[in-house]
Amino acid sequence: MSAPSFPLKASGTPGGIYSLPANGGLSLSVILALPIIIAIVLTLALHVYFVKTNAAYKDTPEEFGSTGGSSGSGKPGVGAEEEFLQANPPVAWPTNAAPNFTMNAQNEAPVGSIAVVGGDTFKLKFATGFSSMQLTSLLSLEITVVSKDVPSTILAVGLARVPYPDWRLPGWHPNSFGYHSNGRRFVDRGNYIGQPFNLSTDPAVPIPRAYATKFTLVVNERDGEVYVSQGDGKYKFYRVLATAREWRRGELQYMPVVGTNGRATIMVRPVRYSDQQIQEAKRFAYENEGIQAQLAARSTAAGSPQLPSAADTSAATLNVYQ
Repeated sequence: MSAPSFPLKASGTPGGIYSLPANGGLSLSVILALPIIIAIVLTLALHVYFVKTNAAYKDTPEEFGSTGGSSGSGKPGVGAEEEFLQANPPVAWPTNAAPNFTMNAQNEAPVGSIAVVGGDTFKLKFATGFSSMQLTSLLSLEITVVSKDVPSTILAVGLARVPYPDWRLPGWHPNSFGYHSNGRRFVDRGNYIGQPFNLSTDPAVPIPRAYATKFTLVVNERDGEVYVSQGDGKYKFYRVLATAREWRRGELQYMPVVGTNGRATIMVRPVRYSDQQIQEAKRFAYENEGIQAQLAARSTAAGSPQLPSAADTSAATLNVYQ
């Protein structure tokens, strides 16, 4: 004879409808939340792993093989950033030196190669991720991205203290600032978040692909400002990358820096623009800054992005160097 069965009935349920006991199993809300909880945990784990394994993203004392503080001191060890600053105090390069690129290595392995093409253009080949090279003269730069191993590879251009570590992109280290081609601006150890910095007058409309490989870094030494542009012809847009607040020339000597976050080949032509060209670039950059401010104000007031008028963009889209 089989044992009698006793169906379970949760309290408060209609007769004849059976369910798990009220104090057994998981509630529906917990079951529905489980995928979200698991996703958050996995995201945090991946983030920690990524930060730990990508030294160029870290600003912690443990990076680049630091051994930590003295025994029993309880203080954090000296990080790679501090190690580089201590081992490489600021220097003053000759202001009239012939332009050349240098790699200020923290490690013995070079980050890439440098070659001169056509007498006045440098071919920079970046063989590793998150690396940079520094120019030995304070000049403006005309930059062309020739090739990238991965389409999403980011170009970084800016100015930085002398010397600057070749394992940091401009803006990721004290006394540096830079524009990164994923639409971000970094100033003085900006971690890896930075500030939104779209060069186009309409962030929703990117610069056409045919023009997107061209960049210009204009150094205005007289006014202590730097302007950056992307594109060419009518698709060339300028913005103010740095003013005297970011470019603290009275403290340290700054020189141009070019870097990438992956393997790439970059052509760089150092140029010395006339004062008239520099002032025109400044005018276009500040006009573009005004358009960006107007866009932000209109977007805030209307609750959605507003496109600039043709009159707004006509001056900013001129090519300064035609």
